[in-house]
Amino acid sequence: MADWMMRNITDENRVKDIVEAYQSFGFEVKVEDFEPENYPMECNECMMETPEKFKVIFTKSTVIDDGDLLDV
Repeated sequence: MADWMMRNITDENRVKDIVEAYQSFGFEVKVEDFEPENYPMECNECMMETPEKFKVIFTKSTVIDDGDLLDV
């Protein structure tokens, strides 16, 4: 089974829509608070100023070795 993969860092206002989209494609989804020190980027000044407004979205595939999707 696949490991968690970081997919998005997004404004908290978009989290619900993005999570629902990934779930509709059969992914397991988890959301964590954004911690700037864990995601050094050149273009993240606004994120550094208000990190509490951002979330990190991770997905994990529900595909098993034979290629079939599990029921979610």
